[in-house]
Amino acid sequence: TASMVHNCCVPECPKAGYRIQDGRKVSFHKIPSREQIRLKWIHAIKRDPGKHFTISKHTKVCSLHFHEDDFTVDQFPINHKLRPNAVPSVFDFTPKL
Repeated sequence: TASMVHNCCVPECPKAGYRIQDGRKVSFHKIPSREQIRLKWIHAIKRDPGKHFTISKHTKVCSLHFHEDDFTVDQFPINHKLRPNAVPSVFDFTPKL
């Protein structure tokens, strides 16, 4: 069976597949079902659900949009297990300070 290639739903993120150029693994994370944290994710990725964007079980955000400390330390980088309240915060469209 062919494994499904994941795509990142963040605007301007070209990430599809499981590795970046230097060989590091990239993981993909479902948008949380808990409404409070889900709304933070939607706001962070600048995508409002509607005609051009719907959230399904296949809607994922790649690990490149999280800081290393958003992941549980004992699992990083093997499993890329996100902390329960982690919100994506690393974006190309974030103004550089």
